[in-house]
Amino acid sequence: MFLSSTGLAAAATSGVDITATEGSSFTKRVVNLQDCTFESATIDWGDGTPTSAGEFETGNPPGVKGTHTYADEGTYQGSVTYTTDCTTNGIVNFTATVGDAPISAQGRDISPPAGRQFTAVVSHVTDANPGASASDFTAQIKWGDGSQSAGQVTAATYSGGFDVKGTHTYQHTGQAAVNVAVTDLGGSTASSSSTANILAPEPLVAKFTYSPSRPCQQEPIIVDPSGSQGGTQFSFAFTNVVADPPGDFSYTYPLPFGPQKVWVPSISSPADWWSLPVGSEVRIRRPPVTVTLTVNDDYESVSTDPQTITFANPDDVYVVRVGYYFIGGSGPWHPGYAVYYSYLERKSRGPCVLAFRLPLASAFASFTSAPTTLARESSLTTTVKCRRGPDCVGTLYAVAPSRRRPAHQASSAKRKRRRLPYIAKKTVVVPGGSKRKVTLHLTKRGRRLAHTGHLKHVHLLLLMRGDKPHKRKVKVRRVP
Repeated sequence: MFLSSTGLAAAATSGVDITATEGSSFTKRVVNLQDCTFESATIDWGDGTPTSAGEFETGNPPGVKGTHTYADEGTYQGSVTYTTDCTTNGIVNFTATVGDAPISAQGRDISPPAGRQFTAVVSHVTDANPGASASDFTAQIKWGDGSQSAGQVTAATYSGGFDVKGTHTYQHTGQAAVNVAVTDLGGSTASSSSTANILAPEPLVAKFTYSPSRPCQQEPIIVDPSGSQGGTQFSFAFTNVVADPPGDFSYTYPLPFGPQKVWVPSISSPADWWSLPVGSEVRIRRPPVTVTLTVNDDYESVSTDPQTITFANPDDVYVVRVGYYFIGGSGPWHPGYAVYYSYLERKSRGPCVLAFRLPLASAFASFTSAPTTLARESSLTTTVKCRRGPDCVGTLYAVAPSRRRPAHQASSAKRKRRRLPYIAKKTVVVPGGSKRKVTLHLTKRGRRLAHTGHLKHVHLLLLMRGDKPHKRKVKVRRVP
């Protein structure tokens, strides 16, 4: 409890009008008190925000002060409910006049080409009100060639503040003075000046080659755009990639851009070949595909005529085989485990000698270098990457490492098909050309290993149809 100053003439309690700036915090007196003992006060600031406690302020006369921030300019009617030894729940009113926060603008030089429409940032706006939004502003751009247009104000992604964008076409090369006028809802204004250096347009040229001239199925095709000119982005479009039903896909690369490896998926018949008995024959087909290169810049694009790629082995016959992938174990009680999987083996060599075992393109997935994390001793998180093309579908296992079994026991163990001793597993679907974080929930045994601190490494095993298993031993990093 505070006591007011003594020896003063008694005066009536009254509100104190205040001024403030939007978005800026302030602490000001809102009540003058009569000569009584202060007990408590609650301030309603009049802008719909929650009330706040008032603080006693000494002086002649004493009073009540408060701290607040008004989000927008305007006039607000506030009130204070107070209690002293003279008055219980007394109410006084005050008026808050809130001014518009100042804004500033800084011009941005641009270098557009003559004769082409462009969109560019011509000014950057800063508002002293941290709660401002892009919709609070309007902008008008004078392009320096006798024309003007409205600017589009957007939030600046990295630098904070707001950017003013405009769309225009200069007809001639040279220089032009760009002037921007910005106004916000409260009436504050700012202006900026910059220079447009108008350049002769650089011609875009789209050319590419590919190799080998007659690739084998599942062999990477190298596309090389070395003959192209200009542009900021290259896109290769492949059509007739999937024969039934028809489909296509594209690869987009920013500059700098060099030769790239591309895999085109094959079509197997029957598609569910991995479920066939061992020794069954499967046809693998790859009809010709067409490829088009498009070169883009900020103003236009140009494309090549389609080129057709014909494969050396467009219709192959393969045989279903079964192999195993051994997860090494050690120690007399941990013999290791064999994981069995199906694969396709070419029936005859043909023109493509190197591609003897064929993993289908839809199974081309791998682990990324991202760390594997352990959260709350209950789940592991890792990242799986799928190469461009169809989606990757498979099962991801986490297997706890074990000690190696003695050599005299290992041979008999390999001959046995044992159940995979995983501590977590999950079916994963990763869209082609992307990577995805996968969270695996630990089994009871896995949680026990994590709790006792023995889960410092795990074997990650990815089993996907038509592809050999992918295995990696990784460190486990604990996270909160």
